Amino acid sequence: METFLLRDVGLCLTVAAGLALLFSTFGQPILIAYLATGVLLGPNGLHLVRDHANIELISEIGLLLLMFILGQEINIARLARSGRVVAVSGVSQFLLCLVLGWLLFGFVEFPGLRGRFDRMYLAYAFSLSSTMVVVKTLADRFDLDTLVSRITVGVLVIQDLWAIAFLSVQPSLVDPQPMDLLWSLTKGVVLVFGVFGAAKFVLPLVFRRITNQPEMVLLAAMGWCFAVTGFSGALGLSREMGALLAGIAIATFPFHVDVAAKISSLRDFFVTLFFVGLGLQLPIPSQEMIQAALIVSVFLVLSRIVTVFPVLHAMKLGIRTALIPAINLGQLSELAPVMLALGVALGHVSRETLSLAVMVLVITMALSSYTIVYAHEISGWLGNGARWLGFKDLSSPKDREAAVHSYRIVLFGFFRDASSLLHEWFAREPAEFKKQILVVGFNPIAHKRLSMADVACIYGDVGNPDILKHYDLSATELVVCSIPDHVLRGTSNARLLRTLRERMPKARLVMTAETIEQAREIYGLGADYVYLPRIIGARGLLTALELLLAGEEERLKSAHIKELKEREEILP
Repeated sequence: METFLLRDVGLCLTVAAGLALLFSTFGQPILIAYLATGVLLGPNGLHLVRDHANIELISEIGLLLLMFILGQEINIARLARSGRVVAVSGVSQFLLCLVLGWLLFGFVEFPGLRGRFDRMYLAYAFSLSSTMVVVKTLADRFDLDTLVSRITVGVLVIQDLWAIAFLSVQPSLVDPQPMDLLWSLTKGVVLVFGVFGAAKFVLPLVFRRITNQPEMVLLAAMGWCFAVTGFSGALGLSREMGALLAGIAIATFPFHVDVAAKISSLRDFFVTLFFVGLGLQLPIPSQEMIQAALIVSVFLVLSRIVTVFPVLHAMKLGIRTALIPAINLGQLSELAPVMLALGVALGHVSRETLSLAVMVLVITMALSSYTIVYAHEISGWLGNGARWLGFKDLSSPKDREAAVHSYRIVLFGFFRDASSLLHEWFAREPAEFKKQILVVGFNPIAHKRLSMADVACIYGDVGNPDILKHYDLSATELVVCSIPDHVLRGTSNARLLRTLRERMPKARLVMTAETIEQAREIYGLGADYVYLPRIIGARGLLTALELLLAGEEERLKSAHIKELKEREEILP
């Protein structure tokens, strides 16, 4: 038996690594490669893995670690600071998708769905999107700090909280007596308070003592995860819920980044086996099942647009800002097959239901690997359709006033560097200087704050300079784009430079570069000055370092703290 286990685990990992390399080369999520490994090696493929029970046991450990890591991505304090937009959109998206899913799976016949709770499980699971895929894709693109990404991640966190609620009552669904459900919820509340109480008063003491011993940090984190998992199981609740709560609790104190880093390699080993094990259980899909998965995948993507876009648009965020989170959320969550696999084990749903969910997971994850990357371009196309349907873009009296004035300076794009630039400018120039500046950007929060500060602004995409065609730019002397290429969407500083030079041949153009080679290229295209944040920042930092070496740290520190307290920018 041991020989079969070692052989099968080694075979699974080797094939999974090879397929993951192949899939990543073509920009596909590696989770699909792991599922494909299970299908390839399983009874419906080459039938090379026979020790399914042991693989499934190891994969269950991987599932618990997956839930533990996902929990660490749920920062309750950050969610509370996200405000009304995230709260309203997160709650409304889930509830509306739940209703749409309930209607779809109730009135459309899908093959093989014969379990008692198929309709409820599918409606609930298909209301959740993938935290893992979205966060990883946005992080790889250095895009997590934008407004639309914060809204997207906030909605994902709220979805994970809905998943916790479902996991807490899942074992009691066979005989859903009101008192049993109430008892399950009570035990869930006890578990939550117990976990967060320990995280507040016990864990900080433990991790402070072992923070300089990496192996002890890993051991303590694993012990905490499985202790909470065991406690949850002892209460009759889902062990997966316990692992998720253990991760959320870890995320509440400063050591969570170190814990995540220490456990990530071990997690990857078990998560790989979990998805391979899931693939081993999948039957060969029929033509009807494939057609059903395609239909449900289209439904899922459309449901996100229908439930997210109107709500964000109604909250005055503009068409593009309302569309991009909806596009980002257009995939099934990795928690969906988890919930359905547990449902199969509990006898709640059929194995065909799980197969449908996995197929939709594969289709939508593959699709999302492209839609998230090109979300800004897609939002432009969908935005035209939204305007045709009567949705109006964000505008204000300042936009209309801007059209009848000429401006000496135009800031193209508005992010933190531009915010600091305006602050320094306004501190040095007389009050009427504001009237000489026009700002172009599509951050609705910045748009609102600029209007309140009496700065002319246009809500529009900097990637489309044609938005300026109705504005008098004959007197414009200076155009500044302080946005680096990795933040710009649908354009680049080089392309923007060419367009602006055609539109305003007499204006001096200041563009931004991230590398020295890129700066040389932009100068070659005719820029009057290229802003390299790394060089400007290094000069400022060198001044501070020289003061520190001269023993002036107290004066430097007190002056800087005083400045930060008094500094009030458009984007803090």
